[in-house]
Amino acid sequence: MKVTAKEISKQLGVSIATVDRVLNNRANVSEKMRKRVLEKAEEMGYVPNRMASILSRKVTFHVAVVYKEYPAYFWEQIETGIAQAELELRDYGVTVHRFRLPVEAFTESPERIQEILADDTIDAVAIAALGDAISPYLKASKKPICTFNVDAQNSGRLFYVGCDYYSSGRLAAELVAKLVPAQGKVGVLLGGNHDYQAREKLQGFREGLEEFRLELCKAVRLGESDLPFQPGQQWQKEMAGLDGLYVATAELGNVAEFFSKYPKHQVAALVGHDMNDLIYKHLHTQMIAATITQDPVSQGYLAIKKLFSLMVLEDEDAKQSTITKLEIVMKNNASYYT
Repeated sequence: MKVTAKEISKQLGVSIATVDRVLNNRANVSEKMRKRVLEKAEEMGYVPNRMASILSRKVTFHVAVVYKEYPAYFWEQIETGIAQAELELRDYGVTVHRFRLPVEAFTESPERIQEILADDTIDAVAIAALGDAISPYLKASKKPICTFNVDAQNSGRLFYVGCDYYSSGRLAAELVAKLVPAQGKVGVLLGGNHDYQAREKLQGFREGLEEFRLELCKAVRLGESDLPFQPGQQWQKEMAGLDGLYVATAELGNVAEFFSKYPKHQVAALVGHDMNDLIYKHLHTQMIAATITQDPVSQGYLAIKKLFSLMVLEDEDAKQSTITKLEIVMKNNASYYT
């Protein structure tokens, strides 16, 4: 049974207020009384209530959360988790500052990220570290920093919250292998940034296909000129004749929508990542065979909660990175993920 200040006060025959002042290191208590209370607390196995202590000390903790603008649907799901954590921690002095930045801020023009890292009103930073270009700035910063969704392993970050992208690529390979005919031709569609996430997915997918004795025939990277999708673009020519296609970027729904309008480009097995209205639609039209989700709500939620636990509650266990679950979604279980 948890020992309380009231029980300690009964044992010592002193007021609860006196015990509370000692346990919370406040003034107006003699050294003799302070010693008596602390010795009795230790004898009774008293464990401080850190959350109550934070309330009494009126701690403030400002967290900057930095992530991309695109794709909007995915980051809105991340924001749901951020908002949930902020609501739970609001009474404990936590304020979250959200910064949705264009992709260039993580690659070519990191000035805005440098400004956030230099802001003295920010106590800690959670960042989706899209580009390797920002790692030196993260490493040079004196602020506590965690990464979420996309890691930057050489940045000196405290911990990472997000999925294992290598395993994600292997899981996609297993799905494709089960859906295409023997000796089927398989391709992968990648985004424009060859960042850590993209490299891990591609490596996992390639090695996963080898396990099923399938060869990766085509790996095509989408450029800015390929969006929005229109007939006659280069990626369509390179993907012609495939049996299976893994969309390893945020365009799964748009690819499926394009295939539905131009059936000659369709593949037997189209798989990719995440969930939105368009993906849900084409799971039901069966244009998409399956999608792999990565629990984005938990990524946003845990990034905030773990920073609070580590920096405010001083819980060293929070330094452990958290790998979020991968789940396969198909037509008949899609309603559970919307």
